[in-house]
Amino acid sequence: MRFPNRLFASLLALTVASVGLAQRPITSVSYTPATERVEGDSPVYHFHVVDVRAPSTVIPDAVFAPTARWVVESKPAGVTDAEALTFIEPLIMLPDGTVPPLVDDGMGNMVSWKDLGYDYDESIVQPWLDSLTGAPASLFYTQPSQVRTIGIVFRGSADAVSGDYGFRLFIESWPREDEGIIRNPGTFINATLGDPVNTPTPPVPGISSPSENQVFTYTVGDDTLLIPAIVGADAAADYPVTDFVVEINGLDITDQVVVDGLNTGSVLGMADMEYTFGGFYDTLLSSGGLYDLTVTATNSVGTASTSVPFEVVRVVPPPTITINTPTQGEVLTYEAGQATGATIPVSVTADTLSDGGATEGIQTLTATIGGSSIPLTGWTVGSLNPTGTAEWFAGEGTYTLTAETSTVHGSASDSVTFSVEAIYPDPTVEITSPQDGASFQRIAGDAATIIPFTIEGGITFGTIESVTVTVTAGSGNTVSYVANVSGEGSANIAVEGSITSADSDSYTISVTAVSDRGNSASDSVAIMVSEVTAEPPTVGVSLPNGNSYTFESGSSGVTIPVEFTSATDFGVIDSLTATLNTVPATALDIDLVGLGTVAATGSSELTLATAGSFTITATATTAYGQAIASTNFTVAEVATPLITILTPDDGFTVNRFESDPASEIAYTFESSIALGTIEAVSVTVNGSPVTASISGVGTATVAGSGLLTSTDTESFTIVATATSNQGTSAFDQITVNVVESADPPANENCIADVIWLKPISQGKVITCGDILPIKFKLYCKDSCEYISDPEVVIAVSEEPDGEVTLFSAGHSANGDTYVINGDLYCKNFRTDGSSAKQYRVEIFRPVSPGSETVVSLGSKLVRTEKKGKSDKSGKSGKSDKSGKSDKSGKSYKSDKSDKSDKSSKWGKSDKSDKSSKWGKSDKSDKSDKSSKWGKSDKSDKSSKWGKSDKSGKSSKWGKSDKSDKSSKMSSKSGKSGKSGKSGKRSKSYSGSWSWWGWWSWGW
Repeated sequence: MRFPNRLFASLLALTVASVGLAQRPITSVSYTPATERVEGDSPVYHFHVVDVRAPSTVIPDAVFAPTARWVVESKPAGVTDAEALTFIEPLIMLPDGTVPPLVDDGMGNMVSWKDLGYDYDESIVQPWLDSLTGAPASLFYTQPSQVRTIGIVFRGSADAVSGDYGFRLFIESWPREDEGIIRNPGTFINATLGDPVNTPTPPVPGISSPSENQVFTYTVGDDTLLIPAIVGADAAADYPVTDFVVEINGLDITDQVVVDGLNTGSVLGMADMEYTFGGFYDTLLSSGGLYDLTVTATNSVGTASTSVPFEVVRVVPPPTITINTPTQGEVLTYEAGQATGATIPVSVTADTLSDGGATEGIQTLTATIGGSSIPLTGWTVGSLNPTGTAEWFAGEGTYTLTAETSTVHGSASDSVTFSVEAIYPDPTVEITSPQDGASFQRIAGDAATIIPFTIEGGITFGTIESVTVTVTAGSGNTVSYVANVSGEGSANIAVEGSITSADSDSYTISVTAVSDRGNSASDSVAIMVSEVTAEPPTVGVSLPNGNSYTFESGSSGVTIPVEFTSATDFGVIDSLTATLNTVPATALDIDLVGLGTVAATGSSELTLATAGSFTITATATTAYGQAIASTNFTVAEVATPLITILTPDDGFTVNRFESDPASEIAYTFESSIALGTIEAVSVTVNGSPVTASISGVGTATVAGSGLLTSTDTESFTIVATATSNQGTSAFDQITVNVVESADPPANENCIADVIWLKPISQGKVITCGDILPIKFKLYCKDSCEYISDPEVVIAVSEEPDGEVTLFSAGHSANGDTYVINGDLYCKNFRTDGSSAKQYRVEIFRPVSPGSETVVSLGSKLVRTEKKGKSDKSGKSGKSDKSGKSDKSGKSYKSDKSDKSDKSSKWGKSDKSDKSSKWGKSDKSDKSDKSSKWGKSDKSDKSSKWGKSDKSGKSSKWGKSDKSDKSSKMSSKSGKSGKSGKSGKRSKSYSGSWSWWGWWSWGW
């Protein structure tokens, strides 16, 4: 209970002296709250929460665990610090930021624990603490100024000396705390304890079962032994039993006890302590002996215990033993002649219920036969149920096997009687031919039929002394037979004999063989002889069996397979022949199989190139007659039509732009037949029938044509099929493609002039092998601004017809990168040092951003000479104005009125041809539509790679056909500009390139 507020005036005030520091603290350990009051009559329980904030000296992300230290600052007279500190329990780690919950005061108001005194009631505090989760396992910090929450329990005992107590908790040992820069005031508990209200006592435990020194007996192997335990404890109602523990020899068995009344003044516990193999108490009670049952009860006052001794007596019965093999009365045998005796498998199993280990398990396991010891293997001393085995060899006779075993608890024995006998084999005999149930046929009028038979026999030990053979007839008539026996008196016999039969009858052949030991064996077979009248053979023609065959008109004819079969029940097939009913008849050349047997087959191939009806006749012959069979077939002459799609070629491709009108692909075909007429011609496109213009149906020659239209990228499979009046048909197919491209960009680059910079602008002669600095600027005439365009390409070539090298911005060739610095274009080109040369430097730019169509902006000629030599002709480099900006390169600028030759690409047609790409013809000329890589227009059937088109014209490597006359890079309109005194104009080039390199070059 709490003290009234009026008693606070009597509490002892404690002060903490300030300690001077050599250095002024720069950080603090803070405690919230810093002070807590505790008051009440003994015993007192109190709980409160404190937040402890770390100083700023804690190293971030490093785990630091401080220490906790309690200091007793005040206590009543006569109380030691150690006694006072027993009232402070270990710190409780709480989840960071934990505060006791607000509770309803019964009038709808949510108030704190302190208002209701719950912080003094352990029965409320402890369940709340048990419900908290997420608390750290220990007190540690990982960040500066981190706050940890702890719980502090003050428990003043019932016998505590009344008076004022003062305690201070320090959380310390922080980093740099020993330097004196940390202020650490601690948290203070001021406790005032009054006199006890009453004098409570601990619980009184008791044991009613087992009684003191009671003896329990357990026989191993019997049912479970139950040792009843009845325990309890009594306590004052105000001090209920809060903990109840039952132990046997120090082993806690409380969870095996049914406890009733915990947390009341009267507790009762009951349990049946089971003792058996594998039970809960096995380890504890396994060996028997004296035990103590102890009961401990605890309440808020204290703990009390009591115990009772009892004894478990463990009784183990003697072992048992069983002979597994041999069994009682068992007869073991061996085959005479193969062995001199039998191997006796001996197996003995001993069993004991002892579970005391090696000292109580099976100690001995022995076996004897006729007084001779038989060593048993496979078992070890101390086993509970071992099995010992052995093998013993013995001849004929009767034997007794005795087995014995022992443990520390007794012994046991077992015995069996068995015998060993020799087995002598029976002979074997078998009629090997004829088989039982065999049937023989004789032809009436033939001589008597002789039926041979053979017999074999033997014995594995001993001899066969006699063999008896008999033959009896089913009709009861006397049978004429012979049987010649060989091998009597030896281990193997053989019989060869025969039966003479002149009529239909059944016969039984029997044989019996007897050994020297009197053992016998027999065998018999029954056969049948039937007399019949002979009949002629059978014959048949299985192919061609009424079939019809055709051959292509004008061919060598049709090959017809011919097959014959013949069979007889009498005699054998002596001959098998066949003829074709031509005039005269034609004998067929037959491949025969089985001639001279009861079944023969023949096959042949007959080639006919004449239409008509034919008959094949086959003849089979035996000694008993002849058989004839025939079959008819027909041969017809037929013709298969021919059909060809004439135009366009398979794989023909049409290129178009998005804005083009629908593209049209015309196709033509023709069909003919050598015999008969063409009755139908059909056309499908991608599997669907289409209408085509067809003429000549019903005659031997048919022609047709059709038209496809397309407005997108797609493929068409054209199939033309012709069918004759004879039902034969043929087809031809091609695939054509349409490829649609986006329209060329309309935003053209501005018209630009090249401003050459020195040394090229000065027309200097370069020493062979030196670097030629290529520097220039581009000036846009429309905007009057300089241009920085990364799509500008520099081309360098040896004059007059040397190899051309292209350079794009940012790419290296011969080690020197072409770069654009602001509006300045720079490229260092290394010249050839082997000989004097003349180089042409030319500048190209796309007609529009990203376009594949480019235009030459101008060129310069640069000459090199050997070092030390003067080249008078070098002056021509200065005077030759052809080396200056070649206005022929400005062809698309100088004649704006003539857009017909504007910005042709690398030898391709001009803009009047709709900017054909890389040798493609212009869009406006549908007859020369978008040929690629030098393909001619559609009228030229799309010739590829310079191959001649069907008109006989061949376009090469980007040159359009003569009908297109596409201009090369430097168009003829360039002649309007000055080309210099030399009268030369810049060379033009044709080929294909991308911004990362060239594919091919042509002049």
